[in-house]
Order: sequence, then C-alpha cells, then structure tokens
Amino acid sequence: MIKLSKHQLALMREMSESDRGVAVAGVAFLEVNLGFLIKAHFESSIQNSAIGRRTAEARLKRVHGLYNRIRLAHELGLISCAKQEQLERIRAIRNQFAHDINVASFGHEKIIALCDGIPGWETPLSEMSEEIRGGAASQRYTSTVVTLHHWMDTEINNRKEQMKDKSDNR
Repeated sequence: MIKLSKHQLALMREMSESDRGVAVAGVAFLEVNLGFLIKAHFESSIQNSAIGRRTAEARLKRVHGLYNRIRLAHELGLISCAKQEQLERIRAIRNQFAHDINVASFGHEKIIALCDGIPGWETPLSEMSEEIRGGAASQRYTSTVVTLHHWMDTEINNRKEQMKDKSDNR
C-alpha cells in the first residue's frame, strides 16, 4: 500500500475542484515541490551545513515562478529533458486557464490540444470521441501532475536520506 504525504493528500483534495482550480492547484503543488527539490540539491552539495541551508534559501528566493524553477532544475541536472517537457506543458495548460477567461474546462479545444501534447501518452486525444475528449484531457493532466509530484517527493526524500547518512557517517 502506498503511503501518501500531507502534501499529496492536499493535492488529491484540490484535484476535486473546478477544472480551472485543478489546473492552478496542480501547478502550485509542482512549483513548491520543485523548490524543495532545488533546495535539497543545494543543501546536499554544501554538505548539510548551516551555511549550506542559508545559501540554498538565498538562491531559491531569487528563483521565482515555475518557468525559472524548471529551467534551473534542468540546468542542475535534477530533471530530465522528458520531465522538463512535461512540466512545461503542464505550465502552459495552467497559463491557458489563468489568462483566458473563455477557457473554463478541460473540454475546451485549446486545453485538449495542450493536453494532447503532454509527453508520455500514446493515444492522441483527437482519435477519441468528442464526448470523452474533455474527460480524457482532464485525466491526462491530473495523472501527469500526480506522477510528477510523487516523483519529486521521492527525489526530495532520497536526498534527505543521503544527507542524513553522510552526517551519521562522520
């Protein structure tokens, strides 16, 4: 049985909101987790010192927004090109919901097209019947967000364990 963290449980609750709420909340959780991952990277590379934590926090404060965090995480080698593409596509979907008042559901043609471009899915949404396209787009979005969130949680916990092991071995 998979044990969900507090963040994952909160994410699951938010994913039952309106389509716009799902898009905005999903990206918010990914942005926070990406920040935690970057911070954990900086802390582990400066060997868990108080100076390392302050340096990590100072660097992270200068990296605002998901776009910049995606770029930095990729440049640091924390995320692969495939995960970078998934995050960029998720960000584009959120931006469409956030900046176009006419887009209110995953059934909107712009959102379907963006969801169709999320890497890692085999069946194009255009091959599905019109009645199920919106639901399939929503499922594709939420599945990708939850998968990325879970992957980031795992990476963060692994880095924390490595730092703990290093400090225990001193």
